[in-house]
Amino acid sequence: MESTTFAAALKLNARALRACLKREDQALDRDIAAGIELDLHGTPVFVVDGKPYMQGLPPSVAEQLRRPVDWR
Repeated sequence: MESTTFAAALKLNARALRACLKREDQALDRDIAAGIELDLHGTPVFVVDGKPYMQGLPPSVAEQLRRPVDWR
């Protein structure tokens, strides 16, 4: 099903959606290329210390990220 069909079903502005989809965004293009290079296939993906975590972080990793960092 075409995205504008979904837009119409949701009562969204199909013209605005088409314009958005045509818009070039270099930052988004870089992010997509990086995801492809890292072989990431979905969202959310968290990358911690170079290791990707799909669909969320394990509790042990999340706990480490909650700890304050001593920058000194």
